[in-house]
Amino acid sequence: MVVCDASKGLQIFTSGKSMSCLGWFNNYVTYFEAEDACRSKGGYLMTPKTMDKVAMLLPLVTERAWVGLDDTKQEGVYIWKDDNSTLTLTADVKSTFFASGEPNNNGDREDCNVYTPTLLNDVPCWFNYTYLCEIFTVDL
Repeated sequence: MVVCDASKGLQIFTSGKSMSCLGWFNNYVTYFEAEDACRSKGGYLMTPKTMDKVAMLLPLVTERAWVGLDDTKQEGVYIWKDDNSTLTLTADVKSTFFASGEPNNNGDREDCNVYTPTLLNDVPCWFNYTYLCEIFTVDL
């Protein structure tokens, strides 16, 4: 049985038909350091794949935070960190989940994504931001 361990800075959030064990950690680290930190807690960088999951973030996050979506392996092929599935960047997905004009790979160096808060934005992986960990999500 997977537990949402408050001693690790995690808590249960619900929105719509989803329940997730999440934590927002406000120490500033690179994307890869954030990935390692989430793995050490038994999870992964949070994957805001649905509007229900995005809604969970609204009361939680007040500044930019790393999320589990990147195109580090192949430019333009975005991979979610929870299950390694590919995000298809349709016009609808871009307008729903990303800030205007994003993702844009500005300067050919933006391969990782932050929650801004409210929308996603691609940025260089070596920048330092807070981060969101996810241990599990279940459909209600």
